[in-house]
Amino acid sequence: MAEFGWLWVLLAVINANIAASNRRSPIARFLLSLAIGPIATVILLLRPAPPLEAKSPAQLPGTTD
Repeated sequence: MAEFGWLWVLLAVINANIAASNRRSPIARFLLSLAIGPIATVILLLRPAPPLEAKSPAQLPGTTD
């Protein structure tokens, strides 16, 4: 999930820009945020997961095979 953390930051920046916009009325900003938020969240959740790396388990100190 950490690989896609920048997408959540991008979503927050877009939402902040919508909220700070002076050219729209407050109700228009609210409605636009309601429309964009769920769409962006669905896009983030539907992205394919990164492949899992196969790692061998770490050997405990003092043990031998």
